[in-house]
Amino acid sequence: MQCHPEKRRICKFPGIFVKDASYLSMTSIWLFIILTGFALTANAQSVVPLRAVLDSITANNPGLQKFEYSTKANIEMGNMSKAWDAPTIAVGLDEFPYPSEMQMDGAARKMFMVNVDQMLPNFANQKAKSEYYKSFRNQNQNDYETLKNKLFAQAKAAYYTELISVKRLKVIEEQSKMLELLIKIAEARLQYSQSDLPTIYNAKAKISSLESMKIKEESMIKQSRSTLNYLMGRPLTDDFKVDTSLALNRYTEQISQYDTSFVMHNRSDIQRMSNDIASMRLNQKVAQTMAKPMFGFGFKNMRMQDGTYMYSAMASMKLPIVPWASKGYKSEVKAIDYEIKAMERERTNMVRETSSMIKNTMLDLQAQYREVDVYEKRILPDYKKTFDVNLNAFGENKGDIFRTLMAWDDLLMKRMDYLNVLDQTYKMEVMYEEAIQK
Repeated sequence: MQCHPEKRRICKFPGIFVKDASYLSMTSIWLFIILTGFALTANAQSVVPLRAVLDSITANNPGLQKFEYSTKANIEMGNMSKAWDAPTIAVGLDEFPYPSEMQMDGAARKMFMVNVDQMLPNFANQKAKSEYYKSFRNQNQNDYETLKNKLFAQAKAAYYTELISVKRLKVIEEQSKMLELLIKIAEARLQYSQSDLPTIYNAKAKISSLESMKIKEESMIKQSRSTLNYLMGRPLTDDFKVDTSLALNRYTEQISQYDTSFVMHNRSDIQRMSNDIASMRLNQKVAQTMAKPMFGFGFKNMRMQDGTYMYSAMASMKLPIVPWASKGYKSEVKAIDYEIKAMERERTNMVRETSSMIKNTMLDLQAQYREVDVYEKRILPDYKKTFDVNLNAFGENKGDIFRTLMAWDDLLMKRMDYLNVLDQTYKMEVMYEEAIQK
């Protein structure tokens, strides 16, 4: 702090001229106390990095855990398909001839009968069904990766929303302190008719507007934190801080690498369609095995009234190849073939659409990076210099509070615009990462 040897002791402080060194010292102490208190409050919360959030989602999210049980269910369905049909046991009475009919030898033949039938399984059909059901494990893994990718995108979006809101609160805090200092300088000069009372009131109204903005951003932080806690499987009221030092990833990949081959090998939803087609082909094999004959056997044992026994043993065979029976499984095979062709066309269209979307997202992302750079290197420094010049001129009695207030307003607007652009860039990176499943 440098004091000029003038009658009213005009002191120079961070580019500002103030007419009272004692007042300046008290202001500095007050600002130091507020900033210290704010820092202590902030440090009371633990910082959770984005990577830790994503790891917690992988470990604790119930939506992801369900696929483990779905896979176990598919395995059991495959085991179920290897079961045999249950045997048939029948017990009854056999009599020849009917009691009302004339008996040739004067006595009817009455026999107690036990009948056992067993159909042998179609082993080819069993094997095909087992492979078909177990193939769904691949789809479960694809669905797991797709859902995880979606949850990661939601978590990143919420994380960046809170990050931007914290930065906005910091801007509001800094702009509020600038404005309070400006108001105090203007009020000190009011008694010398070197300030404008309506403009002072306007400046005080802007402080209230900043408070309203602060309330909105604090609400956004609470909402984002609640979303993150939900995704991580934690209590919704858990309190933590996001890492505000997290910078943009600034991807520089070449657009040419995002061809159809890249999409086929990196997108789990596309891979699921391929695995769906593979399962359809296995189901087609199941239908084709229905053309194979099925065998069975039966055994009958009868005990007549005179104590003698009589038995009957028979083998049976189903013939599904006859025309009136074969049309069922043949039509099913054709229907599955048409479904496979439809799925292949849909996959081709989705691959092209996804590849185009990834390339467009990357182009938009590069434009966003350039816009962020313009704000950081030119727009914000220029508006900050404009405000500093007006503030210095006001401190040296060469300017007025109205222009200084306008410069403050412009600086606030541009700082908020910059954070909006930064927020859009973060969210576009999330879209890009979701598209390539990174």
